[in-house]
Amino acid sequence: MEVSVVEKTLKKYCYYPSHDNKYIFEVGIHMSDLNFSLGDESFSKLEKEIIESNNFVDHVTLFNRSGVSYIEDEQGQMVNIRPDHHLYLSQAIDTFETVEVDDIYNGHSVVYRYVPYRIIGAMGSNDINAIQIIYNKNWIQDSNQKNLVTLLSITLLIMIATFIIAVYSSNSITQPISAMVNAIKNISEGDMSARTNIKANDEFSILSSSFDNMIDEIQILIEDKTKNEKDLHIKKEEIEALYEETVAINSELGHYLSLNQKSHFETVTALASAIEAKDQYTGGHCERVMKYSLAIAKQIDLSDTQLDDLMFGSMLHDIGKIGIPEEILNKKGLYNDEEYNSMKLHPEIGYKILSGIEFFANSSKIAYSHHERYDGKGYPLSLKGDDIDILARIVSVADAFDAMTSSRPYRDKHLSPEEALSELARCKWTQFDGNIVDVFTDVLSTNEDNIKNLVGN
Repeated sequence: MEVSVVEKTLKKYCYYPSHDNKYIFEVGIHMSDLNFSLGDESFSKLEKEIIESNNFVDHVTLFNRSGVSYIEDEQGQMVNIRPDHHLYLSQAIDTFETVEVDDIYNGHSVVYRYVPYRIIGAMGSNDINAIQIIYNKNWIQDSNQKNLVTLLSITLLIMIATFIIAVYSSNSITQPISAMVNAIKNISEGDMSARTNIKANDEFSILSSSFDNMIDEIQILIEDKTKNEKDLHIKKEEIEALYEETVAINSELGHYLSLNQKSHFETVTALASAIEAKDQYTGGHCERVMKYSLAIAKQIDLSDTQLDDLMFGSMLHDIGKIGIPEEILNKKGLYNDEEYNSMKLHPEIGYKILSGIEFFANSSKIAYSHHERYDGKGYPLSLKGDDIDILARIVSVADAFDAMTSSRPYRDKHLSPEEALSELARCKWTQFDGNIVDVFTDVLSTNEDNIKNLVGN
């Protein structure tokens, strides 16, 4: 490591790992006993080589229990640990367990790892020190990278121990260390075939074998990851093919649904024509009520299903008149009580006709309730307010408007659209839902074209 001054005696501290890598042995050698030159070997140089060879490592430093490192800064002062990290250093040393901390280093996210080691036979407070390794967090995003960092962390510790031995051993051990550094550099650059291939009968042979075995396992993990990605790609293609098939089926179903809906609408139109054939004064009434109702619905938040129910229900709202005698339907002048009570039966008759057909189940509610009043004075059930189905409340306004603006046997002259709107406004919150009246008034009052297109006058 770096030269330190301990009790005014200049020493060089050397650290040796045990064979099982569980311990690091510290030996302090008097500089006067060293009979060789250290040259430019230093922990700082090793740290630089490690960082240049491994993009996921930003910094490596040894600290004693007091938070003092074994390297000097540019002013020649021993580097101390960050004050806010002294707690993590103490925790690692006190528990003798690795401590990891997410933090910021040189402006980017990193992981600080404090790895404790024990100095066997040491006296005093520095029997346990810790190695600080700073990892670049951008390089450990997925699980495989995290596994790689964990495994290579062990390699870093082994490299540090190997370096320490190299400083105080003969030049003959420089080549194995260089081989390991080159292998790690090649692997970090993507060459997973790189191996140390150290042939010796000492600890370096064991170290080389362990390192090469570790890289073999990492390569297996990467190959498994590649295989999984290929499998996912195949699954993705199968899902895309299934999606395209589903889209084609949906398109075909949509086509048949459109044909089915057209067929239903033609049936409804035929039924509406049958109603109007009995009543000489209501020609086109059902279609106009549908137009008015849908014009109101476009301004209200209704679902597609509700719009379909409204379209069919508004066309068939008077289907119950099929059961009313023609002499009553076509009578000129006002009805007597008996005739009026007979006319009031058509909502219930219409409901019974439509509710028996599953497709018209929801539309039947419109036929049943379009003569209910908002104040509860309508018929046949005297429903009140929001108890009346929203679609029936819409048709009630549209039906009344068309009745007032078209010819009827009981009235000499029909009203103008403006007069009919005034009458609807007068009956807001009594006969009609006031909100629906306001919406319909806005639709017709927006511009003159709306009146011409909807009313036809």
